Amino acid sequence: MQETILCVAEKPSLAAAIANFLSDGQCATRKGGATDVHEFQHRFQGAPARFRVTSVKGHVFNLDFEQQYQSWDRPPKELFAAGTVKIPSSGAVISHIRQEATGCAQLVLFLDCDREGENICFEVMHIALPVLRRSGGGRRIVHRAFFSAVSAASIAAAMGSLQEPNEDEASAVDARQELDLKVGVAFTRFLTQHANDHFKRLGANTVSYGPCQTPTLGFVVRRHLENLSFEPEPYWSIGLSLSPRQAAGCCAAAAAGEEVSNMPTPATAAREDGEEERRVDITDGGAYTQAEFVEFYGGLVEWSLAAVARDTPSTTAAPAVAPSTTAAPAVAPSTT
Repeated sequence: MQETILCVAEKPSLAAAIANFLSDGQCATRKGGATDVHEFQHRFQGAPARFRVTSVKGHVFNLDFEQQYQSWDRPPKELFAAGTVKIPSSGAVISHIRQEATGCAQLVLFLDCDREGENICFEVMHIALPVLRRSGGGRRIVHRAFFSAVSAASIAAAMGSLQEPNEDEASAVDARQELDLKVGVAFTRFLTQHANDHFKRLGANTVSYGPCQTPTLGFVVRRHLENLSFEPEPYWSIGLSLSPRQAAGCCAAAAAGEEVSNMPTPATAAREDGEEERRVDITDGGAYTQAEFVEFYGGLVEWSLAAVARDTPSTTAAPAVAPSTTAAPAVAPSTT
C-alpha cells in the first residue's frame, strides 16, 4: 500500500509552487479548509507515494503570560520572572493541519529556511505528530526540507537531501520571543503608569515600548530631521529629441571621426519630410552638479544617437547614468 506524505509550507503560495514543481503541474487542488491542499502521485525515497501539500500562515502559536500576570495591577518587575504559555493564533489552521496529518506516514516541513521558519517547524510538529502514523520502528518520521529558491531545481534538490529539524534554532526563537514579551510588556506598563501619575491628560492612553519599535521610531525621527535640514541645490537633466534622419546623419559623422556639432534639441528636431520624430530620454531623474553634467553630456548624447539610429528601443545601459522611462525636459537647471 502506498504511503501518504504530508508536506507543510509556510504560506499558501509556496505550497502551490512546491506541489506544481513536484507533480509537473499535474496536482489536484482541494479547497474549503483553512488553506488549500494539493494532491498528486510521486515517488518518495524510491517508492511510489501519495502526496498532500498544504501550508500554515506564519506562526501557529503566540506567546503570552500566564493568566495571573495578565492584570496591570501586578508590579511590572514581576513580569521578568513570570511564567509564559503558548496560545493558538489560528484555531482554523491548527484544526486543518491536524486533519490533513491524520493517517499520514511521514511529514516533510517546507518552512522558510531561517530561525523563524525552524520555530514554526516545531509548532507544526506539535500539532501533527500526535496523529501521524508510527513507522515499523514505532517512531513518527519527520523531515526538514532546506531550499534556497522557489524553483523546480531547488525543490527537487531539497527533496533529495532531507534533514532533521534543528531544535536549537527553534529554541533561540523561543528565547527571543520571551525577551520581547517580557521587556515590552514590563516597560509599557511601567511607562504608562508613570506617565498617568504625572500627566493626567494622558487619560487611558498607553505609552508603548518594544525592543523593535523603539529603534524603528529612531530611524523615522532621524530621517525626518534630515528632511528638515535639507538645502536645495540646482541640478541639470538631459532630454534629447531626434528624427531618424538626424540621428543617422550624426552617427555617420561620429563613425567617420568627424566632430558632431549642432546637436538637435526639442525645438529644432521637428519632423522632416513626414518623418516621425522620436524622443529618447537619457536621464535617470537624478540630481547632478554642473561639473557632472558637463562630464556626462558627450557620452550620453552619443549613446542616444545610436539608440535612435537603430530605430528600436535600446536596452543597453547609457554611460554613467541609465535611461529613464519618464519624459525629461530639455536641458534646464532646476532647484527642486
